[in-house]
Amino acid sequence: MVLGYVVAVLGTLVATLVRFQLNDLFGEEVPLITYFAAVVLAAWVAGLTPGLLTTVLSSFAALYFFMTPTNSFQFEDLTGVIELGFFLFSGTLISIFCETLHRAQQRVARQNHQLSIEIRERENAENAERVQRNQLRITLSSIGDAVIVSDCDGRVVSLNPVAEQLTGWPNDAAQHQPLDVVFNIVDEETLQPVENPAIRAIELGTVEGLARRKLLITRQGSKIPIDESVAPIRDETNAINGCVLVFRDVSRRRVAEQKLKRSEQELADCFDNANIGMHWVGFDGTILRVNRFELEMLGYSIDEFVGRCITEFHVDQNRIADLMEKLKAGETVRDYSSQLRARDGSIKDVLINSTAKWEDGKFVHSRCFTVDVTDQKRASKDQALLASIIESSDDAFITKTLDGKITSWNEGAERLFGYQASEVIGRSVMIIVPHDRENEETEIHQRLRQGERIPLFETIRIAKSGAMIDVSLTISPIFDGAGQIIGASTAARDDRARKRAEAIILRNERRLRLLIDALHVVVIYIDRRKRYRFFNDTLIQWFGLDSSEVIGKTVEEVIGTKAFEQIRDKIERALAGENVHFEAEVPYRLGGSRAVEVRYIPDVQPDGSVEGFIGLIEDITERIKTEQALRQADRRKDEFLATLSHELRNPLAPIRHALELIKLSEANPQIVLESRSIMERQLGQMVRLIDDLLDLSRISRGKLQLRLESVDLASVIETAVEAARPLTEQMHQVLDIRLPQVPIQVVADPIRLAQVFSNLLNNASKFGGPESVIRLVAEQGDESFSVIVQDSGIGIPADKLGSIFEMFSQVDQSQERVQTGLGIGLTLAKRIIEMHGGTITVQSEGINLGSEFRVQIPLGSDSPIHPSDDSSNQTECLEMLRVMIVDDYEDNAKCIALLLQLQGHETSVANDGLKAIELAAEFKPDLILLDLGLPGLNGFEVCRKIRQQPWGQAITIAAVTGWGQDSDRKDSSEAGFNAHLVKPVDQSLLKSLLVEVAAKKAGSPSQILNV
Repeated sequence: MVLGYVVAVLGTLVATLVRFQLNDLFGEEVPLITYFAAVVLAAWVAGLTPGLLTTVLSSFAALYFFMTPTNSFQFEDLTGVIELGFFLFSGTLISIFCETLHRAQQRVARQNHQLSIEIRERENAENAERVQRNQLRITLSSIGDAVIVSDCDGRVVSLNPVAEQLTGWPNDAAQHQPLDVVFNIVDEETLQPVENPAIRAIELGTVEGLARRKLLITRQGSKIPIDESVAPIRDETNAINGCVLVFRDVSRRRVAEQKLKRSEQELADCFDNANIGMHWVGFDGTILRVNRFELEMLGYSIDEFVGRCITEFHVDQNRIADLMEKLKAGETVRDYSSQLRARDGSIKDVLINSTAKWEDGKFVHSRCFTVDVTDQKRASKDQALLASIIESSDDAFITKTLDGKITSWNEGAERLFGYQASEVIGRSVMIIVPHDRENEETEIHQRLRQGERIPLFETIRIAKSGAMIDVSLTISPIFDGAGQIIGASTAARDDRARKRAEAIILRNERRLRLLIDALHVVVIYIDRRKRYRFFNDTLIQWFGLDSSEVIGKTVEEVIGTKAFEQIRDKIERALAGENVHFEAEVPYRLGGSRAVEVRYIPDVQPDGSVEGFIGLIEDITERIKTEQALRQADRRKDEFLATLSHELRNPLAPIRHALELIKLSEANPQIVLESRSIMERQLGQMVRLIDDLLDLSRISRGKLQLRLESVDLASVIETAVEAARPLTEQMHQVLDIRLPQVPIQVVADPIRLAQVFSNLLNNASKFGGPESVIRLVAEQGDESFSVIVQDSGIGIPADKLGSIFEMFSQVDQSQERVQTGLGIGLTLAKRIIEMHGGTITVQSEGINLGSEFRVQIPLGSDSPIHPSDDSSNQTECLEMLRVMIVDDYEDNAKCIALLLQLQGHETSVANDGLKAIELAAEFKPDLILLDLGLPGLNGFEVCRKIRQQPWGQAITIAAVTGWGQDSDRKDSSEAGFNAHLVKPVDQSLLKSLLVEVAAKKAGSPSQILNV
């Protein structure tokens, strides 16, 4: 940035020195000629800001050194002002153009850089592939297993050194031999030849392994036991072109297996025939193994004991839980007392000695030795211990007789059912059984009488309060010493919390499903086998598939082989744990295709394995269309800027030429009059262009307000015709205006409506062609009126009719047509007509067949009507006023002062804020025309300071600025201004303001215009 400023300053200095050298050649002519090069240099080298800085510095230098009068910052005449303004405008355009080129070059450079990166990455990938192939060759040579590679015909391609050693075949001799000859295998038990798995792998395309034990017959005839596996080799098209056979000598392993088998048999004999109870329990409490002595001690068969939880046989659940915790903590348990329940219902007091087996730091199973000490315990102690366990349990424990009378009721039962023990002992258990569950209780009693234990099941019981309680019951028969059933023990667990949790989980799952189904994104889950396990409703909406066509099916089965091959590698990458993102085209249920963005998110487990992946498929068709629309809008914006530049330059040329004519022909009033007419017409064109842009901006932001009044349509059309007449006369066109005999009285904003018709007439003139006829027809209906504008010009293509009213729309963009415009006139007309509640349409038969625009607006309106008051515009200010003009643009201030003096008013001029305050205190003006952009103090501050003075409160102060938005008018009003005039100031508005000030000075009622 600093370099840019240096270039700007040096460029201006060099241009100034060169211009001094050319002073003898040019004199006072073309004072800015060398500075154009300085602006181009600065903008090209350093960009927009240095280019603008060079433009400003060059303007000051040329004004001071080379423009008449020299060595001052003043202008001799209006020609200098226009030349300097043209230079500033041209310098700005040059700077913007260079900045645009710089940015385009930067984009190209970034694209080239990205291309070079991609080329390097591709070369790196190729190098990596070569290295990988070399590593594979070395790996096969150094691998510990034997490897044979065959072709698709089953002939040997190569053997690694281990395969040569095991088969007895050298690699050179084995090549091209049938695989059955080199790899000759037989069944280990029958010694009969078996089918070679390599042949099956080639034929079926599957990975094959050992189905039974096999022997390899070497070239020398020896037999070697082996394990082998074989896999097909596929090329990039998935075709099988051979197989890889991997096998190993397992002779030592077979010997070790035999030794291990004999050792295990000896251990099993010792385990089963020991004279002490022994059993193994897994980590989750499942009984894995038990010996004969313990089964006989408890009376169970091996099927009744092994595979069940050890807690089912321990009376004291806390004791077995404590025992398991000690073992899992690595302790050795000695003489641990506990109680086991025998098959006949009796309780066995036992002492347990136990240790745990560990492998790789994990608990495998316990090794328990059980000693029966039942005879050493007294029955009373057993009962007390059992009662303590039951009372300390959170579950409800209830005992009852065979006829259903409650005999015990623990605290857990009191908490669960609400009855105290004293309330229920001796009463029937049916007190807690709902009426609709009585048959269930009857069936339970029948099964108990048969000695059957009722395992865990879910049911409903009723509490004292009448509340229904979900419970899980386990019911066991109670036996006496003689083995007779005397009652039953019931363990009841409150299931309400669990069921509430399950309900919450189900509700959350349902809500999650609703959320996923509501997404406008297809959500799928694919498992490791590439099968669909889940999809949401969006898949059905897009592709018309149902669950039977998707769930459990492979991706290839659902989308077809051709489509599957296109995404196979992406699916493989996702299943390898990679996040995959790509775009594609997919067929749509209603026809055609949709552009989609696809994301595959792997389902990575804690151990690093991938169970599958989630697929998110988003429809980006509309986004792509939006991006295309944005690019189209950007293109039209560029065209608009180019057209705007052209339209702004067009009036400058005749204005400059007219100024030269005035300078050269001051003695010829006719030429001066014509030149002034040209300048007024071209200046009016520029003002109309800027006004159209501002109006369109106000409409877009909802800031434009209509001032509705009852008006004759003929007068509105007459105003529009007068505004369009200069262009039609220039084109030598004929205006055919057809109005009804009876006047049409409408409620509308006459200024805005005239603006619409003027735009339509100008549009018809531009594209109607020289010497053509333009027809305007007004018609009145029952509730609306229509105005039709017709021309016989270039017409509108059918594909452009739908976009003719869009912003910056251009039908004919050929360079041969000079009357093009900015493409906003029709947009502005459409918006204004719609604000009136009407419509505007266009018709054209095609190219060179002309066009017809029809405006239709209701006759009445519910909007408030603002009556027009043109009296101020028709009245001249006859009283002399004291007017002060404050503007840092001296030529502008001087021109306004001269105009006011010619009208008989006394004027004074100030060019900065501080001087304005001093002069106002001395001059005591009736009216101050105050520019807002002043050096030192701006116009807002000047107005506030004047209003603070006693003499300044009655002065009428009008803001004069180039800013005319509603927010600008609001700011000036809040600062104390009485009026707001937009540059260039309309003389009719200035006259109206003078009339209002004169009326105020004379004491007549008046309201200062906010224009």
